[in-house]
Amino acid sequence: MFNTYVFQQDEKEDLAAGKLVKKISVVSPAFEEEEVIRDFHQELTKVLSLLSQNFTYEIIIVDDGSKDRTLPVLREISGVDSRLFFISLSKNFGHQAAITAGLEKATGDLVIIMDSDLQHPPGLILEMISHWQNGSDIVLSRREGWQNAFSLKGILRSIFFRVIGKQVEVLGQSYSDYRLLSRRALDSLLKFKETHRYLRGLISLLGYPTSVVSFNPADRFAGESKFGFAKLFRYAVDALFSFSSAPSKLIYVLSGVFFVSSIAILLMFAMAFFNGWQQGKSPLCGVTAILLFCSSAILFGQGIVADYVGRVYEQVKNRPLYFVKETNIRS
Repeated sequence: MFNTYVFQQDEKEDLAAGKLVKKISVVSPAFEEEEVIRDFHQELTKVLSLLSQNFTYEIIIVDDGSKDRTLPVLREISGVDSRLFFISLSKNFGHQAAITAGLEKATGDLVIIMDSDLQHPPGLILEMISHWQNGSDIVLSRREGWQNAFSLKGILRSIFFRVIGKQVEVLGQSYSDYRLLSRRALDSLLKFKETHRYLRGLISLLGYPTSVVSFNPADRFAGESKFGFAKLFRYAVDALFSFSSAPSKLIYVLSGVFFVSSIAILLMFAMAFFNGWQQGKSPLCGVTAILLFCSSAILFGQGIVADYVGRVYEQVKNRPLYFVKETNIRS
């Protein structure tokens, strides 16, 4: 496969002289993955070792504040494999911050982002690189045979991507965070300074040549997923408020519903009055219900506005996304 590497015109002389070597950086977040991290490293290096002499590689694993033995295991592996680097964050800053920490230290000509639980098959890297060789700056991965489509999580995921998909290109519930970025795509991505990050959306805004590969996600090799419903919900909220105006538009929809409802209620009371309806407190109860309903709608709308304002406030403070506790990467 790699003997057919498509080089740029200005690279041919360096190739002929044996000077051209491309470096691959693999960035992977890890949170309490002590049971799988050794196997992940082993499977990943098996695939990377298949690369031709025109490629070198580095592996950067970001320990996102794990409480188990993930960090000691990474120390052990890095003592044996000089191409493995680790970054240990001072606490759990979240999946997106952990990936960002790794991307900021990646030195490769192309970067692979993948999870460390072996559900992203390392073998797909070869196909991704093939697309990169043919001119793609971004290679996305799409899951085939997506499971649990009719579960509560699957239904909520479908609704979420229907809402946000209108605002961000190349997004869908079958796409994963497993992807390849060229150096110029990575440098462009790192120019985004959002505090509440949604990397999948940010990458879709870059506009560079993009291709897609497909894979069947494997069952978890060991341990349990740490990306529970609460984290997924926060992740979805960050994405929704960062890339969609749907929450603010909801206020207009509610105002229209309230207007139509108020006209309908007034017509009903008018008809009841002219028909001799004389049930003393019923009109008062109706008015009270309408006032409470409208008040709750106003508070709901204020909550949405407050969320946007709060995010602007967080962005203006410009706090660091993460703090590094320990690393073997030399600046």
